[in-house]
Amino acid sequence: MTLEIPGVRPQVLSPASHALLNELRGFRHVFRHAYDYELSPDKLEALKDRILAEWDSVARDLQIFQAFLRKQIEKI
Repeated sequence: MTLEIPGVRPQVLSPASHALLNELRGFRHVFRHAYDYELSPDKLEALKDRILAEWDSVARDLQIFQAFLRKQIEKI
């Protein structure tokens, strides 16, 4: 999703969006697989705050990719 595939599609996610989503994915993995893992309220709050603060980057990347897809559909 972070790589452009020339002649096929542009990158979908910027490095900043990828880093943010990757951190969220890592949290999800630990949360789902570590049954005895105790969540730290402070760490959870910090993750939530970071995701909310930087979510515009992800939304912008997805809007750009959506515009690309619409242009491709118009060519058909």
